Formats: sequence, structure tokens, C-alpha cells
Amino acid sequence: MKYFFTFLLILFASLSVYSQDYLEDEWDEATIKSGSGPHLRNYTYIFLDYSLMVGKPEGGTTEIEYGLSHSFSVGLRHKIRLTKHYSLGFDIYYSFQSFHIAQNELKTFPNTELHEREKMTNHVAGIEFFNRLIYSRKPFRMGNFIDLGGYLEWAYMRQHYTRNLLSGQSVGVIEVYYSDLDYVRKFNYGLRLRFGFNRYIISASYRLSDTYKISYEMPRLMVGLQLGLHR
Repeated sequence: MKYFFTFLLILFASLSVYSQDYLEDEWDEATIKSGSGPHLRNYTYIFLDYSLMVGKPEGGTTEIEYGLSHSFSVGLRHKIRLTKHYSLGFDIYYSFQSFHIAQNELKTFPNTELHEREKMTNHVAGIEFFNRLIYSRKPFRMGNFIDLGGYLEWAYMRQHYTRNLLSGQSVGVIEVYYSDLDYVRKFNYGLRLRFGFNRYIISASYRLSDTYKISYEMPRLMVGLQLGLHR
């Protein structure tokens, strides 16, 4: 949850530090000539993303803890303006993914052993290519837009975490991290859809590939909020 509160803090306290100032009656021509800014041919900015897992797992009875299962991402987004209402772009980003497993009698993944807390985590490097349709342009602002694209992710660190109380003691815990998991795939790919309102974005990701080499899959759909660090 610390990632959620960090995201909210930045969301409501962010400043416009990644854009240029223009005279309102010249904003379109000035941005085109200057070579930088939201309405220029090339523009790069930082973005943050916090998403929650929705939907049901596949191929088993193991349940996840909704609200705790999330991803937190930070990256660079570059867009290339082709017309006033259409752009192409790509993202390069880091993502931390944490999938919390419910501890009950239905649990079979990754095994049937119960713990006080258990989760699967991935540290991910990703790239995305997208199309952007701008349906409402505004001076000095990114405007309102729809993005549709596809992504490829490399999970360079894959871990299984368990936490248990020390047996027979009132305090103390045992935390175990299992790494180099051979049943977790290194690469994933899928589709993304975004609805943007200047710097604030509603995002949805749908994973097309399987995460695991066994007959179980976490929910494929994630929905969240993004913040673009631009004016």
C-alpha cells in the first residue's frame, strides 16, 4: 500500500515542471517551431502508474487478495505528433508487480501450504508502442485523448514471498524469498487502453500471454490511474 499513498501524494501535489510557456494566441505555431512541448512533433515526459488487478484467476481454485494485488510503474513516454489529432508514441518503464495470494482451503498455487502472508512479485522492464487520438486540443495542455497500444515486458526478477509467525513465540516472524522461479515466464505481452484528460489518465491493461508454465493464471486485466508529469 505504500506505493498507493506515494502515488496519491504525487498526484495531488505535482507541479508543472516539464513544459514550456507560450502566449495563448500563438500556442499552436509556437509549439511547432520550438521543437518541444505537448503539441510539438516530439515530446517526452515522465509518467507514473498505479493499477489494481481485477477479474478472476484461471485454471485453479486459488484466490487473490483484491485491493492488495497491484502494480506500480514509472517510466518515460515519448510521442510523435503526425497530425493535429493523431500521434504515435512509445513508453519505456520499470514496474513492480505484487500479487497477493489468499490463504484459505482453496489454495493450490504455488502449493497447498498456508502462511500468514504470501505473494508473488515481479520486477519488470517494459516497452510499449501506442496510437493516440486527440479529440480535444487545449492551449498549453496535452488535451483529451485515447491511447491504444501493445506492450512487451521482461520480468528480470521473479520472487515468491512468504511470511509466518515464529511458532510458540508472541513476537517475531520468518520471511522467506524464493527467487529464480522456473515456473514463471520471463516475458509477457498484452494490450493497453488509456483515456487521458491532460495529465490525468484512466488506464487498462490486458495480458495476452501466460505468466506461469503451470495450469494457473492470475487475472489478466488490470485497471488504474496514471499521472503525466507535464503541464
